[in-house]
Amino acid sequence: MRTTQCVFARVFARSLCAAAALLASVLAASCDNDYALYQTVAKEPKLSGTTVFQETTCTNVFAFNGNYYATTARLYSSVIHPYSTTSTSWSQVNVGGMSSYTLRSAVLVGSTIYALTGDNSSSVALYSSTDGSAWTSVTLPSYSGTLGSSQTFALDALYSAGGNLYAEAMLYGSANGAVGTPYYYLYYYTGSGWNVVSSFSSQPSTPIRGVVANSDTSPTTFWFASTGMLYSGSSATGSDASSVIGNFTSLSGKSIWAISYTGGHFYVSTTDGNLYQDSGSAEQVDSSSRPLMKVISVPYSSPSSIILVGTDTNNVNTAACGYYEGTFGSLDLGSSSQDVANSAVFATTVSAFPVLNFYYDSTNKNLFACVAPGTTSTSYYGLYENTWSGSSWTGWDAQ
Repeated sequence: MRTTQCVFARVFARSLCAAAALLASVLAASCDNDYALYQTVAKEPKLSGTTVFQETTCTNVFAFNGNYYATTARLYSSVIHPYSTTSTSWSQVNVGGMSSYTLRSAVLVGSTIYALTGDNSSSVALYSSTDGSAWTSVTLPSYSGTLGSSQTFALDALYSAGGNLYAEAMLYGSANGAVGTPYYYLYYYTGSGWNVVSSFSSQPSTPIRGVVANSDTSPTTFWFASTGMLYSGSSATGSDASSVIGNFTSLSGKSIWAISYTGGHFYVSTTDGNLYQDSGSAEQVDSSSRPLMKVISVPYSSPSSIILVGTDTNNVNTAACGYYEGTFGSLDLGSSSQDVANSAVFATTVSAFPVLNFYYDSTNKNLFACVAPGTTSTSYYGLYENTWSGSSWTGWDAQ
């Protein structure tokens, strides 16, 4: 039932409606994981998590100062735990001394956490912490032009790349109660102020899709992406960045959804479900036009590593989609007869919804999946953990 070229094991995709979710839960209970090439990653020990992540979207996880941190509408922390730990507890972090706030974004840059908060554009604030408990206010970038009475300029998201902090800002108008065309900007934080990345200044209707570098400690290449632009350079400020779209087969004219760096390669995903590696080869991995979010390499006994590719939804296709597993250089799934979407062989709760991000703690061998679970059932959670014992994966554990 699988060709030799189809080396991926794709988690079963379920729609967000209650009927489909029920059907998928039945399939998960009865599926034969022996058909999954890396079925140990897909095992699922329990579905009972905490109310912290119940029906709540999680977007990022990172380890810092003896704790894991997870981002939802709040920032939560949990003590870093080894493989032998069977249960964990998460507590809210009071950012800026506030117990009630809306978290827009939080990232780790070197030895500093940056957290962006605000219920609306007028209340946006940025804080930094070097220990996870004491927070310092960070001055926000200012718009250099002249704002009209109905225009607003505010930060929307943070990015960490190459040991540097980046921020997306959006300028938009709201005349007569209608939001006009938004303009996006990408800023680089110098440690004392902000510089705009010139190639991503005043981009109409093209949100920033990511900033990545080939190293957190000594990067030599940075990639900057918005919806319709992709640039690369050696300067953290983007001052020497030049377009690299021409280096990718058929990438010109595509809408970029996300970028990643792992295993010595940069990856670009587009809204049509294609994944591009920096060698220039396009790989079709999802015929349902679901864009791909995060590409990450994790250990496995044979082969020595595998890649996990999380999938998202877009305005065209809102069906849930889970993630892919496979090996580097083995993504040639171009024909419909070899498409992974038609060859799903196992299912877990993690596969029921978009997987927005992965984080792997190589020291403690813990892998996290950040999920957008929706509100169809209180049995679904926004964060799952999987641990590598040295010989096998423990399976997805709801947090």
